[in-house]
Amino acid sequence: MKVESSGRVEGIGGRGQGPGGERRRVPAKEAAGDRGNVRDEVVLYGVPGSELTPKAQEALTALMGENRRLRQELDAARRRVGELEELADHDALTPVFNRRALLRELVRLVSYANRYKSPLSLIFLDVDQLKAINDEFGHKVGDRALMTVAEALIAGTRSSDIVGRLGGDEFGILLPHADTGVARETAARLAAHIARTGFEVEGRRFPLSISYGVHTLQEGESAEDVLAAADARMYRNKDQRLSG
Repeated sequence: MKVESSGRVEGIGGRGQGPGGERRRVPAKEAAGDRGNVRDEVVLYGVPGSELTPKAQEALTALMGENRRLRQELDAARRRVGELEELADHDALTPVFNRRALLRELVRLVSYANRYKSPLSLIFLDVDQLKAINDEFGHKVGDRALMTVAEALIAGTRSSDIVGRLGGDEFGILLPHADTGVARETAARLAAHIARTGFEVEGRRFPLSISYGVHTLQEGESAEDVLAAADARMYRNKDQRLSG
């Protein structure tokens, strides 16, 4: 007996009968003309193939084909779910996480840091004068400014850091295992790089700067506390810079 690639079972019949018509197990060597090692006949779903009627064979062939089709559809559905989850987590404009994903990661990291007593810092960033850029030069230029900031934040942080856009002109960077000194140094370096390079649209260069605030998780604080503290420090720093 053999099973073809199509899933159909062949070789069931007279050679499975004993001299008196009884059922017997036919070695594969005998059924296949002395090819390969001796093996028992194929058993499908716990039933020896020699005990299957032609209709049962057809039904099993159809069932195996349906199982293959359903597995393929399930694999395709899982891939699609993965793609949708990735889209749901990423900002529509820039190559970073969106607000929902960033806040979810903040909650997770705050829980981890509180449990294992490890430092966690958040940098809250704001693109200076983005509304004025949009009003004077159009949203194409404003979008390029946001893209420039996002790309600089990704390039200038560790692979373990998490960058996200909180909305509008605001970004956040989560720095696990980073204390206040490390977070401030990172923020100052990113701000200096962005101010030094600016950005370009259709051959024209534009100046660009950011304001930032840094907060390191304190004992007993929640994710909301960390976000609010970093946000407040960013606005204090922004007011001091612009008024100075």
